[in-house]
Amino acid sequence: MTKEIILKDAEESFAGFAKSCSAFDDVAFFERPDEKWSVAENMEHLILSTNTTTLAYSLPKFLVRLVGGTPKRSSGRLR
Repeated sequence: MTKEIILKDAEESFAGFAKSCSAFDDVAFFERPDEKWSVAENMEHLILSTNTTTLAYSLPKFLVRLVGGTPKRSSGRLR
């Protein structure tokens, strides 16, 4: 899977989620059932994480490792 495919799939998933969210009225959108995240909080999380991921994919790998560090264990992938 390439970066472009991952980013395209993420954008499509987010657009589908945003479309689903538009069906909620304001009260339901911000309601926190059983102290769990509201729809609005889930949307905010997706925006922040998508923006961070997009930024990470656009930076050179050495910068991502400089900021995020290197993994302490193997990912299980063949290198």
